[in-house]
Amino acid sequence: MDKKVDKMDRIAQKNPFQVPEGYFENLTNQIMEQLPEQPSIEEPKTINLWEKAKPWVYMAAMFAGMALIFKVFISPVDQASSKFAQNRGENKTERIIVSDEEIDAAYDYYENQAALITYYEESYY
Repeated sequence: MDKKVDKMDRIAQKNPFQVPEGYFENLTNQIMEQLPEQPSIEEPKTINLWEKAKPWVYMAAMFAGMALIFKVFISPVDQASSKFAQNRGENKTERIIVSDEEIDAAYDYYENQAALITYYEESYY
């Protein structure tokens, strides 16, 4: 064990690495010579007003086109049907009179139908 401690003491006293004379004096110049040339910096492209407004103008044109399509294709159908409805029911007032017996009969019918549906659901499900 004394031999190991003795070797460690000898190594600790002396620096095992050595640098050649004048190495750090020329190091910066050597590194700069090895680097590639830097590309020239291009000036940023100037954007005019049209380039900024173009997406907004295109979007406005799209919405105007859609409004025109709706106006041309959908609106005449609505106008025609509303004119037809106005002409048809302009002078007529229709009134339906239903008696109490008819209301009771309809109520009984729907009550029976509901009971049948409930019966089938309970029987089969």
